[in-house]
Amino acid sequence: MSRTRAHGDRNSRRLGNLQRLCSMGRLAGTGDWSILPVDQGVEHSGGASFAKNPAYFDPENIVKLAIEGGCNAVAYTCGVLGVVARKYAHKITFVVKINRNELLT
Repeated sequence: MSRTRAHGDRNSRRLGNLQRLCSMGRLAGTGDWSILPVDQGVEHSGGASFAKNPAYFDPENIVKLAIEGGCNAVAYTCGVLGVVARKYAHKITFVVKINRNELLT
């Protein structure tokens, strides 16, 4: 592991974030990760735009589920994570999910 770090080009901030990811949740310190990904049903369904969203579409409920499940992180879109970041960033790692539907400038 030290050989990999010695020759890597990752800056200290990135390494710190990876360390934080590895030290959260039920699998902390094991080298394994459990990340709750949130995707298709939320972003790509008609219900996301035209129907009342069920409780499990609520960003706070999704983050609570990930914490209660012992996940190392939750992966979601930037806007959704921004809604809950101040309240939960110290309890679980957030991974921003970007796909081809996102507009990047």
